[in-house]
Amino acid sequence: MVLNDVCIAGTNIGTLECYCFRMNKRFSLVTRNLEEAAELLHTLSQDVRLRTLCILLEREVSVGGLAKEVGLSQPAMSQQLQRLRRSGLVELRRDGLMVYYRCNDPRARTLMFATATLFPAEE
Repeated sequence: MVLNDVCIAGTNIGTLECYCFRMNKRFSLVTRNLEEAAELLHTLSQDVRLRTLCILLEREVSVGGLAKEVGLSQPAMSQQLQRLRRSGLVELRRDGLMVYYRCNDPRARTLMFATATLFPAEE
């Protein structure tokens, strides 16, 4: 099957073989990792989570600060952060009553770079 510039063929049991014509490069995906990838992408399927991740890739921010920047109530922001935390994309640090979040996950940086490449800002 050819999708734009990628040919996909399941040649080995448990492996999905792909070839990217544009990059002239072959790559393989282990099918058991696809479930994990799908879950991670599902976590990022909400625009508020993408915006949150962009902010947290730049700096550590409190829940209240994030809520203000993203435009959510603090409880709603906490729910979004909990989802990102369960997926391992963000981690928290407590300082007394304050809770700060940051993102040090290399998957997040790679995914956000890919997203920016696929959907560049309009000039």
